[in-house]
Amino acid sequence: MKNVQSSQQGEAHNQSRNRLGSISGHQHLMSQKSDDSGRREEIKRFSESWETREKIVHREIEENRAEAVRIMHWHQGIEQDEAEHEPNEGQR
Repeated sequence: MKNVQSSQQGEAHNQSRNRLGSISGHQHLMSQKSDDSGRREEIKRFSESWETREKIVHREIEENRAEAVRIMHWHQGIEQDEAEHEPNEGQR
């Protein structure tokens, strides 16, 4: 299968990029200038979204704990009912 992006016979994609002088995504990101105010705003937005997600996770953990306790009590009730309705060994 011939590589469509390559203009020379048997040239791999990376070789073609190197020959044409294309830069990688990492090089592109590193070459961008970032001003402090934009970075500060980005950090603030990230912190706010992190706090929101953290609150949601803690709320879900508490809901799951409450549900686990409810299920545990439900199982204990079933076991007690079964124990009450089982015939005693001596009465058989």
